[in-house]
Amino acid sequence: MTSVQVARPSQLGDVYDTILARSFQPDELVDKAAFMHQTTWGEVLVTQDEEGLATGVAVADHHPGTGISILEYLAVAPGRRGAGAGSALLQAAVAQWTELVGPGALLAEIERPDSHAATDQFGDPTRRLAFYARHGFQALALPYYQPALAPSQHPVPDLILGIRVFEPSWVNIDASRFVEGPRLEQVLAERNPGGEQAWEVLLAATRDPQGIELVPLLEYARIPRSGPVG
Repeated sequence: MTSVQVARPSQLGDVYDTILARSFQPDELVDKAAFMHQTTWGEVLVTQDEEGLATGVAVADHHPGTGISILEYLAVAPGRRGAGAGSALLQAAVAQWTELVGPGALLAEIERPDSHAATDQFGDPTRRLAFYARHGFQALALPYYQPALAPSQHPVPDLILGIRVFEPSWVNIDASRFVEGPRLEQVLAERNPGGEQAWEVLLAATRDPQGIELVPLLEYARIPRSGPVG
């Protein structure tokens, strides 16, 4: 049986080295020193084996002022994938974060399968997209990309900004549009000071007075790409 619990501070270094660094491209991952500070509000959850070793990790970034949380990372250690640990971890993370901070929505950055290749080390974007679809995520129709996480890193273009909405009033009457664009814009602004033209285009797309279209993840081809970003 998979055990899920809040990570102990003493586990974080090993979690970074053995799971995160082996699951994400360098430009997608914060540096180890920054990760070691993520210990409040149950931000880091882990699955453990019978010996107490971490086998998977879920990392959140909570924005209490907006009511939105972001699933920064969800990963299972190489050699442990495909046995249901990812689903157990995501389900436990949603339950834990709902109890702790009660977000109205949870975001996730997901690679576009038509822009990011599958690899043995970093996984298959098509399977990852299907995973999030099974767990109730949709896509926001935005030209999303991940801004550079540090001066020495590069932006990651052509991502999908997935969303799982918990607060019913945050969508329109037929649940086809996310109507809390100002909340989302605030979260994005907190994550990137801006200045890039592509980022300003992204923020502008959150301001549609009718709301942001919600697209089934498997229909991601309908979502505009970010294109190259520098």
